[in-house]
Parts: sequence; C-alpha cells; structure tokens
Amino acid sequence: MFFPIEDYYDIVVDKKIQAVVDELKKLPHDVLIRNMTYWMDYLDEGKYVVESDFPHEEWFVDCEHYAAATTDEERYKHAKSMAQTLGHMLQDIKLFHPNKYPAAMRAVKSWKKYLFVGFSATMKEEIDKAWIEPQTCEDVKKAAYAYVPLLKTIMSQVEEGQDKEAAGNAFYLLERLCRLYCSDFMLFESNRDNDCSYYEHLLEAVCHILVMVMERTVEVIKTAMIWHLNGFNMLYGRIFESLYSSFEDLINGEADEDTFVYEYDYLVNNPTAFTTK
Repeated sequence: MFFPIEDYYDIVVDKKIQAVVDELKKLPHDVLIRNMTYWMDYLDEGKYVVESDFPHEEWFVDCEHYAAATTDEERYKHAKSMAQTLGHMLQDIKLFHPNKYPAAMRAVKSWKKYLFVGFSATMKEEIDKAWIEPQTCEDVKKAAYAYVPLLKTIMSQVEEGQDKEAAGNAFYLLERLCRLYCSDFMLFESNRDNDCSYYEHLLEAVCHILVMVMERTVEVIKTAMIWHLNGFNMLYGRIFESLYSSFEDLINGEADEDTFVYEYDYLVNNPTAFTTK
C-alpha cells in the first residue's frame, strides 16, 4: 500500500507527537503538572498559537475535571489527559503554523532537561483534620478559625529557615482552598455588607506565608514556587486572575511582605476576629 508523500509525512509526524505525549504520561504527577504549566505559559505569552477551538475546549474540560476530582489517582488521570490534549495542540500547530511546529516540539522535549523542584507537605494530617466542609456562613468563619494555629506553625517554619517544608505545607492548604473555590466560588465573595469572606482572608493569609518564603529563600526555590502557583492558576479556574491584582503580583513573583500582611494579621493576630455572639 502506497501513501502520497504528504500523507506519509503526516503519519510520521503524528507518531512522533504521540511518542512525546506517551513520554509525558510516564512522568510523576507533580512533574507532569509542571510541564503542562510550561506549555500553558507558552500559549499565554503567544509563543505558539493553537487555531482550532476543540483543543482549547479539551484543555478547559481537563482542568475542570482535575479540579473536581476527589483523589490523587483521579487527578493524575486527568493530568495525563492534559498531556494528550497537548498532543492535539501540537498537531494543530503542525497544520496551521508548520514553520512553528519544529520549535514547539523542541521546546516540549527540552523540559526533561529542566531542574524540577517539588514541594511536599509534612502537615497533611493536621490540615485535613482541621478542614470543615462549609454548609453555612458560620461554617466559613469556623473553618478560618480552625486554621489559625496551623498558620502560626507554618510561619514558625519560615522563621526557622525551613523554606521547602513551610512552602509544601502552605501549598497543600492552598490547593484545598483552590479546589473549594472551583466547587463554590461564592464562598470567597464579600457578603451583602461588603465584608470580605473569611475564606478569602484565609487564602490571602496562606499567600502571605508563601511570599515570606519567596522573600527569604534561594532563587531556585523561589522560581519553583512561582511555577507551582501558576500551575494552581491553570488548574483551578484561573483563580489568581479572578481576584485582586495582588494575586497577579503573586504569580509573577512580584508580591512583597506587605501585599497580604493585613489578612494574615487579621486572622492570626486579631483576637476579636472570631468573636461569636
């Protein structure tokens, strides 16, 4: 059986694309997400353009399913689906921007050479135990109050120079809040009296801890933290682009110690913040 030369070229290239995708799918969960974040950064910056709507819709659905998943196994499965969608995007670039396709493939293949710095939590059990699934507005207040002792503990890790441990614990709590935001963003909205949600205060207090780590740690860890935050932004409904501009400063690595300090002090150092009648 003979193929026209153009068809043969497409078959060969598609096999190469699928080989790259299969290699990505073999990566550990956190490394795979970091790679997907690199790709989304390329698209956001306009380095590569995907013309067809379908791959973009696929990516959106992959992220939605990831955010809604209840186990790490499910989330890993959806991360692998994102890798397959990346393959569809490469096929789109090959079709509509053939001059850009070789560079896009080289870029994806180059990620294996990148230094990966991951973050793991040592306080998972404590954070999960303190979690309150909100049913009422009062639950939101209780949830924030429950985390005050843990915020103090994580901040003490920062002060003791335990940068990666503090970041890992803060990221674990932050990701739980990101998933909650995707399931019910109204929990983070101001009430009818224009008072900020306690979940928003808690979110910003966690961000303050992360900023404190970034201000004090070495550049390689700071860079990894920025990529980690951008990964959350990609996966969880562009959460840091949906709120205040200070979150944009955060994901760009431009927030400073004063950016979220009010919210941290309000929760941790304000004894009347949780007064109940």
